[in-house]
Amino acid sequence: MSVPVSSVLLLSPREKAVALTNTQHKRLSEVITSKKVLLDHSTGFNGIRKKQKALEEVAAEFNLSYPAECPRTVTQLKRAWEYIRKREREECFRSIREGAETLNDDLRVSLQNFSALCEKLGNQAELAANAFAQAMQTSTNVFVQTMHNVDCTMEQVRKYYSPASGRPSSL
Repeated sequence: MSVPVSSVLLLSPREKAVALTNTQHKRLSEVITSKKVLLDHSTGFNGIRKKQKALEEVAAEFNLSYPAECPRTVTQLKRAWEYIRKREREECFRSIREGAETLNDDLRVSLQNFSALCEKLGNQAELAANAFAQAMQTSTNVFVQTMHNVDCTMEQVRKYYSPASGRPSSL
């Protein structure tokens, strides 16, 4: 099957549209985010129809914003929006990853400093930790014994420590 030469000459490769500027990217983001339907992730038939209608409205509104430019199609604007979202996601993940790396570096340095301190203190660090644990246990036991020895109700304790009283008063 041969194709006539005249029909081949009429077919021309599609010319690439001029890239959107930063202000056009911002305007496209504003227009799309104003349409709540486009941000919805539902995939029902009615939702898809509403999204298509909203995309046509976005294209019309966007093209009115830039009348001197070549009008953009719905497909072009949809691809541009997907590119904007992809770039923002990558930037977000990059900042999270960099934050995690700096946090890991800080923790590594802190752990090294702690290890060096423990080596300097040697056996004294272990003794200090044990003494602190014993003191905490002793103070807890004393508090529990005191609470058993005190003859008061929880209501009296609440009145004593209530913020309305200003300062604690005697039971």
